[in-house]
Amino acid sequence: MRTFQHDNDYYYEFQSIQELINDIPKDCHYNSASKDFIGWDINNTQDGINSVGRVWEEGVQTLNRMVDELSASDFPEVVSHKRRTSFNPDDGDEIDLDRLRNGQEYWRKSVRQETAGPTDVTIWTDCSAPCSVKSLDILWRGASAIALTKILEERGYTVQLWLTAGGRGVNMSEMAQKNYFALMVKDAGEPMDQTSVLNAVSGWFFRSVYFAHMKKFVKDRGGMVDHALGYPNSPTQSVLDNFQIDPVRIYSSGIFRKSAAISMISGELERIKSLSGRN
Repeated sequence: MRTFQHDNDYYYEFQSIQELINDIPKDCHYNSASKDFIGWDINNTQDGINSVGRVWEEGVQTLNRMVDELSASDFPEVVSHKRRTSFNPDDGDEIDLDRLRNGQEYWRKSVRQETAGPTDVTIWTDCSAPCSVKSLDILWRGASAIALTKILEERGYTVQLWLTAGGRGVNMSEMAQKNYFALMVKDAGEPMDQTSVLNAVSGWFFRSVYFAHMKKFVKDRGGMVDHALGYPNSPTQSVLDNFQIDPVRIYSSGIFRKSAAISMISGELERIKSLSGRN
């Protein structure tokens, strides 16, 4: 975990969901509202913590449907950086026995294609959500991040996934004070744990576990917690720069419907194409 202050705003960075959970004391736990608001039968922060490792069946089915719908959409094709297999009679990484028996060139070697443009991409997803957004609609933001990750990794890109959120007015003693958090849910080069990503982007996680961390933020400052936990304050690009500088950053915020997800993915793939010199 890393915490720091910048321009009177407070930042919390976590490398895993467990690291975030470990930073929440029991006296900061939050009592949740209705299931329609939360998205699962979760009554408080402890329920949310206990549910992190469980399979949320309704959420899994909804997320899979959303990802399938997005994957079936017609998106721009970015430059491929996948490694290609070549064969040589004299040198390689390993022997292909079938080709050897057939009298073909049998030394196999995997080489990355010589293409221009970036190969490392960081995807940031804003987990802030107005209270008016339905719990299942919140999952479009997770579906868009997962679908985009799959598209890029299938083309040979390395993708890191972060979740972020911000608040203001949480501390009634300092109403102008802002707090931001960043949570890594997939490191570059690691396989994606779709269940963990689903849980972390869900409304129930944000509205139980993250709400509790906002209470901790205020108590750490010796302040008084606003009964409504202040207001959402989506991080800006400059805020994300304070967490880390990304060679290629994709940042999505306010993705609560399919059309917004498609528009975001299409626009970002076009941008990556342009960085590779493709029109």
